[in-house]
Amino acid sequence: MSIYTFGSGPPADYGTLPHSHSSWEILYYYQGNVTLWVDNQPYEIGANTIVCQPPNLEHSESTQSGFKNMYFYGPDFLPPNAVGISIYEDDAGLFESVMALGCRVYQSGLPNRQMILEKLCKVIYEYLCAFEVRKYSIDPLIRQIQESITAHYTDANFDLNAQLKKIGYSPDYLRRYFKDATGISPHKYLLQTRIGYAKKLMETTAGEAKLSVKEVAKSCGFDDPYYFSKVFKKLTGKSPSESIPTTAKRRNLRLGLG
Repeated sequence: MSIYTFGSGPPADYGTLPHSHSSWEILYYYQGNVTLWVDNQPYEIGANTIVCQPPNLEHSESTQSGFKNMYFYGPDFLPPNAVGISIYEDDAGLFESVMALGCRVYQSGLPNRQMILEKLCKVIYEYLCAFEVRKYSIDPLIRQIQESITAHYTDANFDLNAQLKKIGYSPDYLRRYFKDATGISPHKYLLQTRIGYAKKLMETTAGEAKLSVKEVAKSCGFDDPYYFSKVFKKLTGKSPSESIPTTAKRRNLRLGLG
C-alpha cells in the first residue's frame, strides 16, 4: 500500500529554504501572499490557491506578509496534468476542506488511516480534474490578448498599448480584465514570455554559437541589454550571466553585461 502524507506548514513569516521532493506535491495556500520559486521561476501565489508541484524540482517560498498552507504527497499520485507545474484558483475554498480533512486523518493515528487517505486521494484527483477543465475553458478575450503577445514578443518595437486598442476595448479596461482573470498584467505576461524565451535560447544554443547576453536580449525583444538583465534577474532570481553557457560569459564580461 502507498504511503500518503498530509500536513500543514507552520505559519511562515519569511519563507522556506530551497528543497525538493521525489514525488508530486500538492500545496494549498489558504492565507497570506507568497512568491513561490520553482526551478528559479517565480510564481505569485495568494490565498485559496492550489499548486501541483512536479518531483525533483528545487523550490522555495519568500514572503513579506507571512502565509499558511497545507500539503499532500504520495509516491504513486499523479495530477491530471502531470507535465509541469499547475496552479489553480479555488475561489469557493472547497479544496481547503478536503486538505484539512486529510491532515486530520493523517494525524489521527487510526489503524486504517492510509486506506482512508487512499480514498481521499481519489477525491483530490477529481477536484484537480475539475480545476484543470475550468482553467482551459479560457475566456476568448483573454486568449486574444495572449495570442497577440505571443505573436509579437520578439519584436522590440512591439507596442502593447496599440495592440490592446486594436482589440476594440479600452486598454485600461483590458488591463484590469486580464489581471483579474490571470493574476498578472498584460505587460508582465509579455515580460514573462520574453524571459521564458530567453531561458530557452540559453539552454538550447550550443558550441561556439552560444549567444551573449546582448544577442539573447535582442532575440527576445529587448533593445537595451541592461534593462533585459534587470528584468531577467527580477523574474528568475539569477543574472543572465549566471544562466548562459561558459563560452559566452567571457564576451559578456568584456561588454560589462549582467
